Amino acid sequence: MKIEGNWVGQYTYGEDYPGNYIGKSVLFEMNVTASGIEFYGHFSDDETRNIFQDEGVVAGFLEGDFISFDKQYPKAWEVNETGLIEVLEDSIPPVIKYEGVLSDDHFEGTWEIHQYYKEGDEFFSIVNGTGSWSMRKSTS
Repeated sequence: MKIEGNWVGQYTYGEDYPGNYIGKSVLFEMNVTASGIEFYGHFSDDETRNIFQDEGVVAGFLEGDFISFDKQYPKAWEVNETGLIEVLEDSIPPVIKYEGVLSDDHFEGTWEIHQYYKEGDEFFSIVNGTGSWSMRKSTS
């Protein structure tokens, strides 16, 4: 399958989120350009479309039936304890790592959020959110 073009999909929050978010699915759109097995582009989703003016960036690769890509929003944000979205102005936007496989006419897999921190001269990351996802080529 060729990765270049427009994609539509959904990501679903996993068990490590507040109660009303567990199992919640959010629609997203992604437009990518390919160069060999690598691709890059932009994305937006229904969760943050009204929060950010700019789209997020995406970059990854497709090798055979395996896909791996990173998404990064324009700003850091989180779902707080009450289930509301909070923009974290002074934080580095986390990288959301997606991995999956081609299944018939769509991709499906898992994602995890890697939040990066700096202490002194060293950077480190922690995983602070996981879930599942799927996407298929847009017909429009």
